[in-house]
Amino acid sequence: FVTTWTFGRAANKNVAEAKLASSRELVRRTAIREEFASMPLKLSFTVVSEGGVSTAVINDRSVREGDALTEHLLLRKIRKGQMTFVYKGEEIVYDFE
Repeated sequence: FVTTWTFGRAANKNVAEAKLASSRELVRRTAIREEFASMPLKLSFTVVSEGGVSTAVINDRSVREGDALTEHLLLRKIRKGQMTFVYKGEEIVYDFE
């Protein structure tokens, strides 16, 4: 009985540690998304090219898919009505229509 109780307690500790780690990761990701949302990104227009190079003008700067806007901000994709950014490792889809 004692061995089972000890094992059960250890298993519960592992579950609790996993849930705590998951919660911390969620807090981290939420902070990154909130930081991204507060960034002053001004989209002027986009040119979406099927099979070609799509471009956008953000903060008066012409950028293409794959361009870095800052050290931590990458423009991954440009689609009609939508852009996908990667900010500090977090992929963020921005709908603008």
